[in-house]
Amino acid sequence: MREWLDETIPTFSAGSSPRRVGAADIAVMWSMCDVFANTDHHLGGGYARSTLARFLDDVVSPALQGTYDSRIGRDLYAVAARLCDLSGFMCFDSARQRLGQVHFQQALRLAKASGNAALGAHILTDMSMQAHYLGHPTEALRLGSAAIRAADQSGSPSTAARCNALLARAHALNRDAPARARAMAEAERQLNRAHPDDEPDWIRFFTDRQLSAEFMYAAHDARLTGDVQQWAPTVLAASTLAGSFVPAVHGGSNAPAVDVEQACRVLGNTLRAARGLTSARGIEAINIVRRRLAPYAEMDVVKEFEHEFQTTVALIG
Repeated sequence: MREWLDETIPTFSAGSSPRRVGAADIAVMWSMCDVFANTDHHLGGGYARSTLARFLDDVVSPALQGTYDSRIGRDLYAVAARLCDLSGFMCFDSARQRLGQVHFQQALRLAKASGNAALGAHILTDMSMQAHYLGHPTEALRLGSAAIRAADQSGSPSTAARCNALLARAHALNRDAPARARAMAEAERQLNRAHPDDEPDWIRFFTDRQLSAEFMYAAHDARLTGDVQQWAPTVLAASTLAGSFVPAVHGGSNAPAVDVEQACRVLGNTLRAARGLTSARGIEAINIVRRRLAPYAEMDVVKEFEHEFQTTVALIG
């Protein structure tokens, strides 16, 4: 992060190989970004991680050491940064956290060398998400704040929206309710300014529905269970949200209501999207809710969900 904020531009050893890199090579690499991103979104990081690692070793690394002019160099650094970012996220998603951090750091150096502020902001936000997942709220906040500064220079409202949405989650983890509210408001404002056709390919997934999901995750992180329960039906079901229908703490006059049927319904929708999933994070999120459902194991709806789980995700996880 310090290197990103510093004014020094990283350099790479171009010209040490006689291989000439041109626009056609860059186009192939961008097309592979789409392939790997789609695989990751649909199946999780486990399926394509080793294939992407081989592509980085066999294709991207030799290209970086090839011969190219400054324009091709910037394009090459940008696509290499995107591929390293995807690799970092796949490692993160597959519970290989330290390796993921290494790939994220390399992605950030390449993005800075390319001069692509939007991509740098996107990578910093991925790093903030990982820090959040690992339970490092201060680091998540620092990375999220750096992402905002990069997004402000990028000219990409969708990037700024995602950065602010993830920053809201970091503020929620740090128990800063006013800052969380400000970041949520800014995320909504930025997304209202966005025109998807003008946005980079990698950020076009960030729609109104995704923003709403991030708002619910922020409410979950802030332990605002009632807000999560109110918003959940409007968003594609996710196992993290299902947990809000079976809170970890029960009892007391202010305890939120338990809705076992709704939790199982949300989880059931998640399982239908998770067949073949290799995401360690996703499977563990489902298991967290399953453990909370254990006291209700004799209910028919819980038995039905457990049967579906054992015949799908359990065979993989």
